[in-house]
Amino acid sequence: MNGARISQIIASIATLVTVSLGLGTYTHANFTTIHMLFGLIVALILLILAVMAVFTSGLRRLGALGIVYALIVPIFGVRQQMILVGDLRLPD
Repeated sequence: MNGARISQIIASIATLVTVSLGLGTYTHANFTTIHMLFGLIVALILLILAVMAVFTSGLRRLGALGIVYALIVPIFGVRQQMILVGDLRLPD
């Protein structure tokens, strides 16, 4: 297996864990820090794969889009706690 395939498998597993922990917050369990850690892992692997795609001739645009997306996702994730204010927020 080459490095891109291994990265893709790790990112897929981390994405599943992130989604399950994110949905677990609705049960009032506090998985926020672990959820953020796995989300960061997914974003970093996406960034690595996107940089690899930029250097591939047929995937330059997709790689550039992946880089932009990988930089936006963590920013949105950190700011997400401040989107809902007042009684609409979930308890910490």
